[in-house]
Amino acid sequence: MARPKSIKKPLLIIAHGLFLCLFVVLLVLVLRKKEPAAPSPSETASEGTAAATQAVHEPLDPKYKAKDPDYGDWNRAVSTARPLRYEKNGDLYTYTTPTEPNTARIMCVGNLMCEPAMSRAAYLNDRFFFETCFANVRKVFDAADFAIANLETCVDPDSPYAIDAHKLSDRYHCNAPVEYLEAVRYSGLDAVVLANNHTCDTGASGLQHTIDNVEDQGLLYTGAFRTAEEKRYLLVDINGIRVAFLSYAEHYNSKLDEKCFTAKGRDVMLNQYSKKKLKNDLKNAKADGAEFTVVYIHFYCKDYPDELQNREIECAREIAEAGADCIIGGHPHLVQQYDEIILDSGKRVPVTYSLGNFITSDSNAVTRTNYIYELFLARDEAGKVYIADEKVIPCKVVESIGKSGYAVYPTPKNWRDGKDSEELTEAEEEIMRKIGGKIGIDTNEPN
Repeated sequence: MARPKSIKKPLLIIAHGLFLCLFVVLLVLVLRKKEPAAPSPSETASEGTAAATQAVHEPLDPKYKAKDPDYGDWNRAVSTARPLRYEKNGDLYTYTTPTEPNTARIMCVGNLMCEPAMSRAAYLNDRFFFETCFANVRKVFDAADFAIANLETCVDPDSPYAIDAHKLSDRYHCNAPVEYLEAVRYSGLDAVVLANNHTCDTGASGLQHTIDNVEDQGLLYTGAFRTAEEKRYLLVDINGIRVAFLSYAEHYNSKLDEKCFTAKGRDVMLNQYSKKKLKNDLKNAKADGAEFTVVYIHFYCKDYPDELQNREIECAREIAEAGADCIIGGHPHLVQQYDEIILDSGKRVPVTYSLGNFITSDSNAVTRTNYIYELFLARDEAGKVYIADEKVIPCKVVESIGKSGYAVYPTPKNWRDGKDSEELTEAEEEIMRKIGGKIGIDTNEPN
């Protein structure tokens, strides 16, 4: 009987083959582990920037240079936002660069809009540059002790901007990039009010982001809040005079307050107007030391009305009767008259029913004119704060050729370059016709 052939040799060959394969696999894994991970695009960009920054260049060969040119006396041109003028001390904001003691020059401004056309004009090299919108009014706000405006847009990078989605099925959507707030700071404004019909356009999260971004830019604010502990007013010490600013909206677009906020969220974050709420807030503000109160109210009325509407008149009187000292109205998006309310007590309460759009790219011509309301306060010998004077500074938004830019200009030439402008003079005449004859223009005439 034949003996079977030995199987040891084939098994040995197979074992060697398997061992060799295992060794190769392990070697590949080890080598891969030692290789650096592929950089992400952002890392590549930062590395390229760092490399460019750290590049070493050969110095100029001294054989090539005779001497430097003679430039005379010169300073590097700088164009930056004005340093913050108010610092927080508890719940009070104090003027860090006081002017004349016991006086206050306050400038109240209308709507800060940020529509698609303006955004397109400001979008260059993958970034928004809105500073040119406000470059011509910096001189005006430099003259104020305190300047405040209505921010009629959300500022939430997590939501579509107005340039991305503006005309929705049930409403206009207003949301601006953070660069817009950088330009607002650049203009010289100190504060913004946040209560208007567009407050809820980006929901509760978007409103919180808006407030965060406003605060990050160093702007003071009121009219919307993040916590129940926040005061319902902005208390500011201006040259020793304590002024409280309050901001309310009568309604929010498409009932977004009900759709996007819980009952608790509405109560804490929003500031919808009611006479009861206003009276309570005024009481608390005065208990905190407010000597004068300014109330911004966003009326529930039609856009672009030719005449004052009954609701505006009724609401303004209600606010005056509740104890406000000055009323700044809004929502019509055009200039409406300045007036005064005389209460039964004899108290006089000035009211601007609508200051108009301070900056806008709205195609409706009536929205391109506006005015700054100036309120001059002083303290008398008895220690009481009173209205020493009131003035207006008419302004117009000018559109560049081909909608390539939008900029607001004061119409009085001494607030600009001292040159006459037929376009701005005509705008000024139209503005003053709408405001009425109860208040004059601050022409900034040299003393």
